[in-house]
Amino acid sequence: MADLMLSYSRRDKEFCEVLHDKLLESGFSTWVDWKDIPPASEWLDEIYKGINNADSFVLVISPDSIASPECEKEVVYAMEGGKRIIPVVWRFVEPEEMHERLAAANWVYMREDEDDYDAGFQTLVEALQTDLEHVQEHTRLHVRATEWDDNGRDNSFLVRGSDLRSATRWIRNSLEAEIEPIPTALQQTYVQASQVAKTRFQQMIGGLAAVAAVIIGMAIFALVQRQEAVAQKLVAEESATVAQQQRQAAVEAKEEADTQRKAAVSAKEEADTQRQKAVESANLAEEQRKVAVSAKEEADTQRQAAEEAKEEADTQRQLAVESADLAEQQRQAAVEAKEEADTQRQLAVESADLAEQQRQLAETEKKRAEEQANIALSRRLAEQAIQNIDNDLELSISLALSAVEKANIKVTSAQTIGVDEAKREATHALHQVVNARRIRRTINAHTGTVHSVAYSPSTGADGHQRVITTSADQSAKIWDVISNTMTLLSGHTDIIHDADFSPDGQTVATAGADGKAILWNVESGQAQLEVDAHEGNVQSIAYHPKGGQIATTGGSDNSVKLWDTTSGAELAKFEIGIAVTDLDYSADGSKIVTADQSGTIKVWSANPGEELLSIDGGEATLNSVIFSPDATLIAASGTDQQISIWNVKTSQLERQINAHTDVVSDLSFGPAGDKIASVSHDKTAKIWDLQSGRKLLTLLGHQSEIHGVDFNANGSRVATASADGTVKLWDVTPGQDLLPLRGHTAAVTSIAFSPNQAYFVTTSADGTARLWHKQSEQIQHVFAHGKSNEQQVLTAAFSTDSRYVATGAKDATIRIWETATGGIWKELESEEELIYSVAFSPDGQYLAVAGQTANLWDLASGEVTTTLAGHQSEIYSLAYSPDGTKIATASRDTEVKIWEAETGQVLLSLSDHAMEVKKAAFNTDGSRLATASLDGTVKVWDTETGQAIRSISSWPEQLQSVDFSPDGRQVATCSKNKIAKVWDVDSSQITLTLTGHSAAVSDIAFSSDGKTIATVSQDKTIRLHPVMSVADLEELARMRLTRQLTSAEKQEFLLND
Repeated sequence: MADLMLSYSRRDKEFCEVLHDKLLESGFSTWVDWKDIPPASEWLDEIYKGINNADSFVLVISPDSIASPECEKEVVYAMEGGKRIIPVVWRFVEPEEMHERLAAANWVYMREDEDDYDAGFQTLVEALQTDLEHVQEHTRLHVRATEWDDNGRDNSFLVRGSDLRSATRWIRNSLEAEIEPIPTALQQTYVQASQVAKTRFQQMIGGLAAVAAVIIGMAIFALVQRQEAVAQKLVAEESATVAQQQRQAAVEAKEEADTQRKAAVSAKEEADTQRQKAVESANLAEEQRKVAVSAKEEADTQRQAAEEAKEEADTQRQLAVESADLAEQQRQAAVEAKEEADTQRQLAVESADLAEQQRQLAETEKKRAEEQANIALSRRLAEQAIQNIDNDLELSISLALSAVEKANIKVTSAQTIGVDEAKREATHALHQVVNARRIRRTINAHTGTVHSVAYSPSTGADGHQRVITTSADQSAKIWDVISNTMTLLSGHTDIIHDADFSPDGQTVATAGADGKAILWNVESGQAQLEVDAHEGNVQSIAYHPKGGQIATTGGSDNSVKLWDTTSGAELAKFEIGIAVTDLDYSADGSKIVTADQSGTIKVWSANPGEELLSIDGGEATLNSVIFSPDATLIAASGTDQQISIWNVKTSQLERQINAHTDVVSDLSFGPAGDKIASVSHDKTAKIWDLQSGRKLLTLLGHQSEIHGVDFNANGSRVATASADGTVKLWDVTPGQDLLPLRGHTAAVTSIAFSPNQAYFVTTSADGTARLWHKQSEQIQHVFAHGKSNEQQVLTAAFSTDSRYVATGAKDATIRIWETATGGIWKELESEEELIYSVAFSPDGQYLAVAGQTANLWDLASGEVTTTLAGHQSEIYSLAYSPDGTKIATASRDTEVKIWEAETGQVLLSLSDHAMEVKKAAFNTDGSRLATASLDGTVKVWDTETGQAIRSISSWPEQLQSVDFSPDGRQVATCSKNKIAKVWDVDSSQITLTLTGHSAAVSDIAFSSDGKTIATVSQDKTIRLHPVMSVADLEELARMRLTRQLTSAEKQEFLLND
């Protein structure tokens, strides 16, 4: 075992040798390939063994090691083995270029000439010693588990006894405490297999012990029986021996007696011959008897032997039976052992199946967790996109696009929640950024008033575009628009009034209240030249269009001076005679125009300074004067709140624009010369069409006076500088904003689309209703009720066939107009003082009119047929259900009522609003009714039961109107806070926010095809908002992106993948 394995690129070997020696000196055992691989070994196998046997894996990070396939294999193998990985940075590599786990680890920095080597080495030592016992146990168990796995998971390699208990306890404690490195799947499987083997072995031993006990008992019984039989046989043999000895003694005694008797017989042999013969016969008979006895004894012996043989045979047979029983028992035990083995195998299979199920479940859970994290990230990105709109619109667009992408990734887990909400929020965010105000970025530039701002002439040699800002905080700053970096220019000792880039964009000149003009290197931010330009204040500065000189004005010397940008020498001086407020070069550099406090504009030859033209600009003090790009026009502005355009050739005033409501502080021509930008102390910036004098854009967003403005090189952006300390970059490309439709001369009060999609009609406080052609957006007819502002027209409605428009006004008259001719078809005289709402019945036979009460007019007879009486105050809105059977009314008395159209009877009274109800609208099938109230809520009602099935709150907004989308899934609302919103009915989520109006929004309506949402406002305008698909929004958003997310932004918003 080694404390660590050192992985490196061959190109870093010198550093690694030094590190290796220092580790050895510190008491660490190391494994390195130059000393620990035996000759003739498989190199990769030895590397893997080294990794397995090491407690920690130390990777020396450099561009070479990150690019090395061998190092990558080692890193991946270490990760798979759950090794603790410690990256040591020798040569820096960007985190995104390496494996995400390496990037996420805590790095030990030991870079040459950059980091403290000893401090870095001490950090490495502390990392190696952290949780050392835990890491050593991890290594030991990893080696054992790998050996088991390499040997086909043979049970003989499993851990047992106290070793198993220790391993089990280590895994449990590691998982509970989440100590790194955590146990690997192989280690956990290895310990689990050991526990299973232990359990099964105990069960098998128990069974075999029982069988062995039975066999041993039977063997002991047989042994006892055999010993008793042997003892009995010995007793019998001893008895037989004694009997034989007694018989032998009797025979010997008898033979002795026979000898003596024979001697007696011999003595009287002769006398007793006959008797002798008898005795011999008797002896013969005796011998025959003895033979018979012997034969009997032999027969008894043979019988005894036969009985013993029988007993032995019985014993052998019994032993054979017992052996057969034992064999049967052993066979049965073998069968049971096989069954146990089969059970163990089945358990192993089931365990494997369970492990696979758990793996699949883990994969599923991992996938679900990834999907849930993806949805959460999408919702977070959508929220951040909206939050950053005013600060950095480019960032917001990128975040919204990422939110849409994340929300629409395929979801496979049914348990993943919030998918629909994420899609709606992402789409809403994308719609918001696409239709946002034109602010592309807000720079919190200075701690004091920002006096001026200027774009670099074009992108520099490095491809970057910059702006220069000057401030009352005595600093100037150069901002890189692409990379979001800033270079501080520090050298002035008072307010800096103005700045200008050189034609090549490599140098910038600044003018300060300290009387100095300073030239700075854009890249380094270092001062290149410092000129004491004027006594006191330097008000304005400009670079010659061809470089080489700058012009300055200001101070108490009432002059303009020209300076050489190399030597700092004064080239020329124009005596003006009064304080000069601004100056500008013509595009060819041949002329200079000046403006002074008396309101006089003068044109000079740039060299030697001859006065060519003098223009009386009026009594106003002029703050700004500029040449047009072709030098044919001069634009000036000042305290008179106007922009004056003068012809250089004729000295004639060509146009005067009433531009602002306060001092106009600065001007800038667009590069094409067809537009001019102005900024004012009224906190607004405006873009004007030069030929017509028409205002093209109003840019709102600054919180204080605006002092400076400049177009970028291609005219797509405008930068503004304000006393609020910020600089804003605006997108002024044509066609981004939905241009409002203008025609009414007073507040627009309502809008309605024709069912055939050909027209829409608007009503106004100017006493007219106007019929617009939807496709061309041009006015087709004007329907007048009386003199402007005397007979306000509050409502209009189309007939189902789109042939007629009904209007109602303050003059208590209802007029029905022909859409084809614009003429009056019918006029109804009402007793109401004010007509708030009108609606045709679907069959075109009736017109419902709402004022103090609601009346149904028969259009054929021109008479009121039904009066809907029941409200306690004015009725602001009424609507027919699509089938014509019901009428809904909304009133100032806070109630909503649904009436039977035929009888005029109240079917339902809906009393859930807390303030007056401004609008009621049915969905397309009449099953739902939406109502909008000043209490800030939209309520959706079931028209059969009267139950409020949805309540959507937008308080403190005071809602003015509501309309259903054609599919009934959304409702659109508008309010007094200048904003309109579209809501998802099921979730109550906002799906769109519609902006652009500068006053309260009076009414809102979906077109019948659902592709357009129209809003009208007290600002006298109508806006038609296209309802775009997500694909269209994405395409438009990508068209407006001019930069990608930086690495820091990707990391901040978790988009590194």
